[in-house]
This record gives sequence, C-alpha cells and structure tokens, in this order.
Amino acid sequence: MFVFCKNSETKELVIKLKAAQKSGYWSEDHTYYCNFYVRSMGRWIVTELGRRFAEAGCIDDPEDVHFLHPNEIRKAAIPPMGRINLRHYVEPRKKAWQENLTMDPLPFYGDISQAQAVLRSDPTLSVSTQVPIVREELKADLYGAAAAPGLAEGVARVIMSADKLSELKPGEILVAPGTSAAWTVSFSIISGLITDGGGALSHPVIMAREYGLPCVAGCLDATAKIKMG
Repeated sequence: MFVFCKNSETKELVIKLKAAQKSGYWSEDHTYYCNFYVRSMGRWIVTELGRRFAEAGCIDDPEDVHFLHPNEIRKAAIPPMGRINLRHYVEPRKKAWQENLTMDPLPFYGDISQAQAVLRSDPTLSVSTQVPIVREELKADLYGAAAAPGLAEGVARVIMSADKLSELKPGEILVAPGTSAAWTVSFSIISGLITDGGGALSHPVIMAREYGLPCVAGCLDATAKIKMG
C-alpha cells in the first residue's frame, strides 16, 4: 500500500493510520474521560448551589436541588438568596421519585417474538444488536452470536442494571441486557458474558475481547430465559 505513495503522502498516511488505530481506544473510553467528567463537574456545581439554597432557606435539604429545573435554579440564585421558596417545586417531584424507587418495571415492553423482524428491518440496528442465527434442528432454548471465543462454566448471575453489580462474585457468568462504561469494573472478575443485545461494535463485545472473556451476545431474551444459579 505504501509503494505507490510519495514520501509526503506516505508520512501523512502513517499518521492517519496510527490515529485510526488509537480511535478504538478513545471511542471506547470517551464515556469515562468526557461524559463522566463533564457530568461530575456539573453535579459538583449544582450540589454547591443546593448547599447555598438550604442555608438561605429556599429548600430543606441540599440534595433537593436535584429536583429543580435549570430555570428554577437560575431564578433562585439571583442574590440575595432566600427570597424564593422552592419547596413547592421539590415536594411533588421528590414524592414521585420515591414512589418510582419502589417499582420494578418489566425489562421489555412489547412482543419479544417480533424482535428479530424489527432488527432485520433496519441494518443500522445490527450495531447494537446482532440477530442470532436460529437453527431449528438444534432445538436450543437460546440462540446468540459467538462474539468472543472461549469456553466458560460457572454460576449464572442475572443483573439488569449497573447498581446491582456488587452482587457479582468472582468466576460467575454475567447475564445482562447489555453493558456500558459503568459495567467495565465487572469484566475483571467474571468468567463469561451473555447479553440480550450486542452487535459487532457494541460495548460488551469489544470489552469481552479485550479481557479475553467468552461472550455470547445478541440473545434478545437471555435475561428472561436464564435463571440465577
């Protein structure tokens, strides 16, 4: 490929090639280095406003600031603080939030049997979920894509959200709807991974390959069919 390039073109090509090789790394970790960083700074600023609002008597608890909309925060932040009571904004939203914490929503709304038809209708969806190749003669309970090679045996641990990752034990096989940057901490202790979603460029597939973990992705209903244990 380099033979037909001039010296200046070769140098430029090498630079672009190295950039392309690095792009996968930065693409995978941009959530941590960019999104998480910006959001943490924003949360720090808003939390500080909550502390000041509580001191001024606008709200009862500094954490209540997270139930306010930006325009409400701006309105109350105009000095001198304490002139505007924000409790009538906070109370109904806080109550609704507390009620939602007691709910256990279904992981899927709709007809799961139609999932493959939907995925096949739009090729771009294959990035997030790869349609499993169903071989009826196998009479298998679950089909998926062999996303990362290997063989693993262990206890299945079905986890539906990242806040439950503390339940994972070393050597277990993680069964999840999918993974994102917040789930990466689990890859160092699990022995295998099975996900409902996951196409060729998805987070669980890339990370499983990086950690050398056997992975079956795009099962569509793994979390519904696989039982804990």
